[in-house]
Amino acid sequence: MQILRNPIFLISAGIFWITYTLEYFKIFTWPFVHYYLDDVLAMPVILTLTVAVQRQWIYRNSQYVLSKTQVIFAVVYLSIWFEGVLPALSDKYTRDAWDVVAYVAGSCLFYKFINRPISVSLPH
Repeated sequence: MQILRNPIFLISAGIFWITYTLEYFKIFTWPFVHYYLDDVLAMPVILTLTVAVQRQWIYRNSQYVLSKTQVIFAVVYLSIWFEGVLPALSDKYTRDAWDVVAYVAGSCLFYKFINRPISVSLPH
């Protein structure tokens, strides 16, 4: 799946994994990264994996991309879930409007740099 080799996806997933691991094992936590960068990086990772699954198993079409409406839906859905529902259910979660801004920024990265059909080279 070529989309999983996109440099923006690889960098986002790599940084997300590194920061999560460092925080999980209590090696290092930088508040800005913990509170906002993870939210920016989450959207390119989640949306890229979504497109990869849909290309491979749902539509079986390497040209499939998410529409702007689908990307906006993902931002709204995650915003409602992580900034509305979970904070209402548990004190472990905190509402933060800046997280929504981070989701939007990450979604824009995805939409502009990752959400592209695969270039097909035609034989000469």
